[in-house]
Amino acid sequence: MIAVVAYGNPLRGDDRVAWRVAQDVERSADGAVVLTLHQLTPEVAVVVSQATGVIFVDAAQGAVPGRVSTHELAPADTQGALTHHISPQTVLALAQRLYGTCPRAALVTVTGESFAVGESLSAPVRRALPQAVRAVRELIRTWSLADLPDGTALSPERIPHA
Repeated sequence: MIAVVAYGNPLRGDDRVAWRVAQDVERSADGAVVLTLHQLTPEVAVVVSQATGVIFVDAAQGAVPGRVSTHELAPADTQGALTHHISPQTVLALAQRLYGTCPRAALVTVTGESFAVGESLSAPVRRALPQAVRAVRELIRTWSLADLPDGTALSPERIPHA
């Protein structure tokens, strides 16, 4: 199972972009389990530990609003003590430490322009939304194919004939 964990504050402008990405991915029936959260918490490690891959989606701050970035992640205890907000790397570390497993992981971010109170995305982030959705869908597709047993992906004998 591939998990998409989208987090951010949907009432803070561009911070809601992860929620929009999650809605589009969920509608497309890509076969992933989709979670939308205000923030990451230690409890997310339970879902992460049961996944073969996890894609975190978040807004980012930076110089170029609307820039979509994808980064591979590894477990790391980036917060010494658990706080109200933890990083994706800390969630991965918790899954490893508590459940003995850590799936492959990536972070897809969209650089925001405005994080002011409001429910609207800025123009650069609205334009970047399809690219962010494609990035998540591509990871789901690639990771799902990689999880198939050898010889099953696209083998002619497995393709039904009309």
